[in-house]
Amino acid sequence: ADTRGGTASNGPAAVRCVYIQDGCILSGFTLTNGYTLAVGDKNGGGAYGPTADSLLTNCVVTACQAAGQGGGVYVCTVSRCTVSNNAADQGGGVAVCALVKDSLIVANRAATGGGGVYGGLTIDSRIINNFTPWDGGGGLSAIFSNCVIAGNTGNSYGGAMNSSQAYSCRVLDNTAGVGGAAQAGFLRNCLISKNHGSYILRDSTMQNCTIVSNYSIAIYMSCSGYNNIIFGNTPCDIGSYPCQYTFSYCCIGNSQAGALLVGDHNVTNDPLFVDTLVDNYRLSSPRSPCFNTGQNQVWTTNAVDMDGKPRIRHEVVDMGAYELWVKAGTFFRAK
Repeated sequence: ADTRGGTASNGPAAVRCVYIQDGCILSGFTLTNGYTLAVGDKNGGGAYGPTADSLLTNCVVTACQAAGQGGGVYVCTVSRCTVSNNAADQGGGVAVCALVKDSLIVANRAATGGGGVYGGLTIDSRIINNFTPWDGGGGLSAIFSNCVIAGNTGNSYGGAMNSSQAYSCRVLDNTAGVGGAAQAGFLRNCLISKNHGSYILRDSTMQNCTIVSNYSIAIYMSCSGYNNIIFGNTPCDIGSYPCQYTFSYCCIGNSQAGALLVGDHNVTNDPLFVDTLVDNYRLSSPRSPCFNTGQNQVWTTNAVDMDGKPRIRHEVVDMGAYELWVKAGTFFRAK
């Protein structure tokens, strides 16, 4: 960092921690107090790698800052790292990384969006307690797969994510001004629970998601999807708005008066979860109205649920993020 003024800054004397040349590997280091320049070379305060062949692995990146993108890491592949307490304009933790895997992205901050992650693909990772005063507390314009996205805050739109995709993720306890879980998101096979804000999912598409126990109206504005369980949210599951919601093959508990919901094969019965008191939102038995009542899709063939179990166990996919496996000899409910 440039410390000539007595405090660390992105001044003309600032230096990032490391530049990882294309094809090189950096492993087992702690990178701290790296800063970029305020103009020009302003991305990647901790580590900058020009391509996906620049690998950062088994490292800790902390207390770094970028004037542009990637307070912790920019562009390179990140594996088995902890990226914490970094700051940037966008992507406080990591930005436009080719791949982030098996990593912890925690307590980072971005001035204009993507508190934890900006862009790129993040898999098998935890995105926890990141913050932005604007959009996408957990991530902005990012793709997440098999991640836990929890405790993030976006004061404007999208507590967990904004303009992002999530596959087989747990989206928990995030907060936003609007869209506690997602704004303009695409979510497939996800558990979305205990999020806060004015509406939980806004202008988003959901497929085989379980959307439960959130602390606001769960669905608002231009949302659509199929095979979802949308139930037990407070004060209601579907909000009233002068637009059309398109949901089919879903379990939807209750809607505000005036909500325009179109679609077919929807049910309103209790999904019969195993135990909501301990956040177990798996289906308890074949008596659930969500068992064997979804609509099979091309992607559900050979897919797995949130527990990693194969989808379409009993000819027809279940609603929600968890597939119920019935033991041999168990009585089946006829459709």
